[in-house]
Amino acid sequence: MAEGGAATDLHSTVTTPLRAIDRTAAPPAPAETPLPWSSLLVAGSVLALLAAAALAGAPPARAVPADAELDRLLRAMALLKGLCLALALAALGWRFRRPVPTAVAAGYVGTAWAAAAALGAMWQQAVPVVTAVVLHGAAVVLVVLASRDSGFFPSGSNRKGGNG
Repeated sequence: MAEGGAATDLHSTVTTPLRAIDRTAAPPAPAETPLPWSSLLVAGSVLALLAAAALAGAPPARAVPADAELDRLLRAMALLKGLCLALALAALGWRFRRPVPTAVAAGYVGTAWAAAAALGAMWQQAVPVVTAVVLHGAAVVLVVLASRDSGFFPSGSNRKGGNG
């Protein structure tokens, strides 16, 4: 009887804490952990922006001296484009809260990094035509990727808008 009592005590010692577990809680995360796309997105974008700005150096010397107003205008435009990039990064961070196919996520992250690097070079006014083409091209690619991503909008949302 002592053996049976010991087995019962062991069984109750093991099962009692299990009864306290809330069975209505969300199931545990799958064993395979996906890449932290949001972290890669933000950290890589910041690094790309800073690296491009550092590599571009000071604004290049011009044959015709630019006036201060033009410089302020170009910097203000770069700030506005930076705000647009920040909004795009926020939308992608929202998207990465749900499962994303690896190829799509890599496309989002790589394109955002290219846009951030172009923005950093644009701030330094380095090769303005190239930086503008890269930045606007990246914006177009992000829009195309989002429009082709079936999971960009949650399943219950109405993509077309309207009331009917």
